[in-house]
Amino acid sequence: LHSAVILCLSQSGRAARFVAKYRPTVPVVVLTADAMVARQTEGYTKNTRCMVVPALDDVDALVKQAIAHCTEKGLCKAGDGVVLVQGNLDGTVGATNLFRIHYV
Repeated sequence: LHSAVILCLSQSGRAARFVAKYRPTVPVVVLTADAMVARQTEGYTKNTRCMVVPALDDVDALVKQAIAHCTEKGLCKAGDGVVLVQGNLDGTVGATNLFRIHYV
C-alpha cells in the first residue's frame, strides 16, 4: 500500500502512539480535540504533525479538512492515497478499530 500520509483521529493520543511506534516513512497527521494531547503527540516522532480540531464528531468533514490542510502543506496531491486510522464511532476513548483508505 503506497500512501502519502496517515491521518490518525485520536482523543487520547493512544492511536497516534501505536502508529508512530512503527516509524512509518510517510507523515502521520494526528487530529485531536485536546491541545494537551496535540503537544504530547508532537514529541513521539519527528514525522508526526498535529491538528487541533473543535470536535471529532463529524469524521467525513474532518477528513476533508485534514486532506485540504495536507495538500496545502505539500504532504499529498491529487490521486494520492491517504490512510485513516480511527476508533469506533460510539465515543469510547482508546478503542482504535477502524482503518480506511481514502483517495485525494
